[in-house]
Amino acid sequence: MKELIISLLLFIGAETNYNTDLPHPTILFLPQDQLESKYNADAGTDNTNDLWGFYDLKKNEINLRDTWNIHDPFDKSVLLHELIHYVQDLNEVK
Repeated sequence: MKELIISLLLFIGAETNYNTDLPHPTILFLPQDQLESKYNADAGTDNTNDLWGFYDLKKNEINLRDTWNIHDPFDKSVLLHELIHYVQDLNEVK
């Protein structure tokens, strides 16, 4: 996992102007019901159709489904998406 995060951060750095020399984010793997519950509590919504993950701005944590698989290209794309939110947050992009 560490190597994947490093390679994705290098990719983000190469394709954007963001600083990606950052500490690795905390990544939590949660069962779907807990993922949805945490998202709804943080976002103040009740809309979680097809929730695969989210970035928690308050805690600087990436939350992913506990079924996330490092060998699945779709799951890797979810991690990349959430890493971009993490990088944007630490680069103070509004």
